Amino acid sequence: MKFWDSAFSGKGAFRSFLLGESVKDLNRVLEGYISSLDSELSVTFNDDLTIRESYGKRSGGQISRRFLVYIHDCIRQTSRRRCEMAAKTPEQVNEQLIDALTRGDIDAAIDLYEPEASFVNEGEIVIGTMAIRGILEAFAAVKPEFKFKAKPTVQSGDIALTGNDWSLAGTDAEGNPLEMSGSSYEVVRRGADGNWRFAIDNPDAG
Repeated sequence: MKFWDSAFSGKGAFRSFLLGESVKDLNRVLEGYISSLDSELSVTFNDDLTIRESYGKRSGGQISRRFLVYIHDCIRQTSRRRCEMAAKTPEQVNEQLIDALTRGDIDAAIDLYEPEASFVNEGEIVIGTMAIRGILEAFAAVKPEFKFKAKPTVQSGDIALTGNDWSLAGTDAEGNPLEMSGSSYEVVRRGADGNWRFAIDNPDAG
């Protein structure tokens, strides 16, 4: 119990990670660690933060010390990545989105959106990170190289209006050169954790 007590104590990085609707993300990382140890072991987190466990015959129903070390390292690494990607100013939301898309890191990109954020895609409004993820995946698939010029930020308390004049060069599915450009406006909001996220994203507001 000491391991799990420590995981949920302190500054609450692990708790914040889970409450940030990242259970699936954490489970994907755990799966990678577990597969390198023993295919008969299985430990995943349910959406209500309870732990689902199953063990093969060779494990004898016990979690090995090595396995605990891997889980601890997983928590540390994923929590660190979240902290590094946290936008502490309105302007950083756009900057980190562009960085994430350039690297093809969709999980990091989607973390910059509120769960019920709105995204304007070719005149159609889509709502929620599940729908937005597909759009961001299409952007990242062209392996974009971005250029952008930030517009002045207008902030009122925990809400801010940001924008960019942007362009990108990439490659389409057939390997042909692709160029896109737009003039965006976004509404970003500061959450209870102090981090800023997109509430509304319109990448081509004109």
